[in-house]
Amino acid sequence: MLQRPIKQKTKCLTGLLAIQRNLLKLTQLVLKPNSEDNCDLKDIISNTIKEQFSALNEKPSPPFAQITSIPISKSNIIGKPNNLNTNKYKAIIYPKDNININTSEETKRTLFQLNPKSLNIKPDIKVKNKGVLIECSDPQLETIIHNEKLIEAGLFAKLPEKQWPKLIFYNIPNNLTENEFIDHVSDNIKNELPVEDWFKQTFKIGDRNKDTVNWIIESHPLVRKLLISTRKIYINWLAYPVNDYIKLTRCYKCQRFGHIVKYCRSNNQCGNCSSTDHETNDCIHKNNKEAHKCANCLRAGKKLINHPANSNTCPIYLLRYNDYIQSIDYNA
Repeated sequence: MLQRPIKQKTKCLTGLLAIQRNLLKLTQLVLKPNSEDNCDLKDIISNTIKEQFSALNEKPSPPFAQITSIPISKSNIIGKPNNLNTNKYKAIIYPKDNININTSEETKRTLFQLNPKSLNIKPDIKVKNKGVLIECSDPQLETIIHNEKLIEAGLFAKLPEKQWPKLIFYNIPNNLTENEFIDHVSDNIKNELPVEDWFKQTFKIGDRNKDTVNWIIESHPLVRKLLISTRKIYINWLAYPVNDYIKLTRCYKCQRFGHIVKYCRSNNQCGNCSSTDHETNDCIHKNNKEAHKCANCLRAGKKLINHPANSNTCPIYLLRYNDYIQSIDYNA
């Protein structure tokens, strides 16, 4: 089955979150029937339905690159609003070549000797290679590359480069070689190719023993724009669907995002009920929604954890999804 278009998926997720938010309000009113809140239960239900029905029938949505420039609203995410940074600005701090710093931990210790106020940031710190990755909700973070205090400490900062977007091409004949497939894609856009080196990597997914497979191409943003505008390519006489390819890596052992089981160093945790006593496939609560507990939300101290780790309405998933979208160069 084809992936749901991203703008439709984003709209549906927003609608689901709005409905969940209003259901939470309904719950609070039921628990506090004498509340001074003058909202009528009937009005809340009616307004929620009208709001989402109107959203689904509104005028055509803007291009995806424009959609991705709009962060997920804190009011649309159930959890602890104070812990959510929907717009993350990033910079990477490295030691200068003439400074005797050999590890990320040494870079971090040097950075910690500086007062964050002197850098004009309130950062979240993460280790990345020999450097240190700083994340902040303040767009002023980008001015850190010119900060004199940082330079005096023997460090320098640079902004991370955005990745090219990935596209998925469905049900491509399996007998095509990589070069043949690339040639066919090029033929579809040869009169409009913005650059000669328009892709970086390609790979297949799906059962390679079948007659068709899905191809993934990491393409130049302008090429992505051309192909998404038609949603298809032609190979000989047949048309084949094209869509954005977005895949968040989640470990099926510990349920955390950002790595796979092969590189996991954490304890096993069930993706359905978050128990450490069994694996997800062996969980007896798979179909018992009342017993579902999201391992990621549980670790993050969220109040509403009654969903599996693979839920596409999970607040942690939505944050990772938003982070991923912001890391991709869709702005052609």
